[in-house]
This record gives sequence, C-alpha cells and structure tokens, in this order.
Amino acid sequence: TAFQLIVGMVILANAIFIGVVTDLSMHNASLQPPKGDPKWFQTVNQAFVGVFVAEVLLRIVAKRLDFILGIDWKWNIFDLGLATYSVVEELLSGFSLTYTRLLRGFRMVRVLRVIRVMRLFRELRLMVCSIIQSMVSLSWALMLLLIIMYLFAIIFMHAATLYVQEKEAQHDVRDALQGWFGSVG
Repeated sequence: TAFQLIVGMVILANAIFIGVVTDLSMHNASLQPPKGDPKWFQTVNQAFVGVFVAEVLLRIVAKRLDFILGIDWKWNIFDLGLATYSVVEELLSGFSLTYTRLLRGFRMVRVLRVIRVMRLFRELRLMVCSIIQSMVSLSWALMLLLIIMYLFAIIFMHAATLYVQEKEAQHDVRDALQGWFGSVG
C-alpha cells in the first residue's frame, strides 16, 4: 500500500541519516580538540522517532487485536519494540553521561528498522532467508578453508625450518625465512 511505501522510504532515509551521523561523529571526535555533534542531529533523530511511533500507533489503532494476533504479529511486536526502545533512548539522552554512553553503544539498534523494509520486497526477503539458511554450510566451508591454510602453513614452515637447519643459509635469507615462516600464526 501507499502507507507501507511511505514508511519504507522514511526507514531508508533514517538509515542513510544514521550513516551520515556516524561518519560525522567520528570525524568530529577525531579533531583536535574534539568537537561535539551539532544539535540538529538530535532534532532530526527526534523527528524520525516521532514518525516511527506515530506509524506504530496508527497500526495499533487500525488493526486492534490483529496487531498482536494477526498474520504479521511478529513484525508488529518487532516494530513496537524498536519504537519503545527509541522513545526510551530519547528520554534518557538528556540525563546522566553514564546513561548517554550506554545508549550510544546501543544506538545501532536503530539500524534494525531497515529490516522492516524487507517485508515489502518478496525477492529480497527470499534472498536474505536463503543466506541465513546457508550459514551452517558456509561455516563448514570456512572451517575446511582454515584447516587447509593451517596445513599449508605447517608444510611451508617445516620446509623453511629444514632449509635453515641443513644448509648454511645466508644471513639475509635466514632472516627472511624467520620473518615469513617464523611461526604458524
């Protein structure tokens, strides 16, 4: 529907905004002396939070019991949890520095809103589900790759050790072999 499309665009705009804020925050923090973030960051973030809370409230009013009992109840609870988290984050951001530091660590949770957009695109959701389902196979493939790399590291290190022990290798060759093949790690 048009409502879902508009909300999807707002979510994508929020994800882009979070990327820009993260980039500029790092830039400002690396300056000498460090510079704080502009106030408009918080204002724009509050606007996004307001839009997301209004969207969830509109869906609660429109769906009533179907909000928690309907076919999309998992997505609805996910959305409600993200909206609640965002409101709590905004309320606690003005208090103590300890809370602010703790909340900054959890700020990336807001990026999870992008996951909501996936339900609008069937093919994208199918691809993501396929990737998630293939994680076990990917893990075993990575394990096999690590074992092969480990075996070849041992073979090359053993060959280098034999060369250094049996031959009178030149000092620079010995140092190079020690540098490249001095340990398995």
